[in-house]
Amino acid sequence: MWHVSVDPHRKTVVMAAVHDAGEVRPPVRLECSQTAEIEAWFSCDRR
Repeated sequence: MWHVSVDPHRKTVVMAAVHDAGEVRPPVRLECSQTAEIEAWFSCDRR
């Protein structure tokens, strides 16, 4: 199971994730206006 952290700010959002198996997705900072990139970050197809 993935455990996801989303830290919203006024102009940006910071997201990171860690899997029970120990795999880590490093933090990513995106502008709030980058809605397509934010949605893609949550996609199951991303590697």
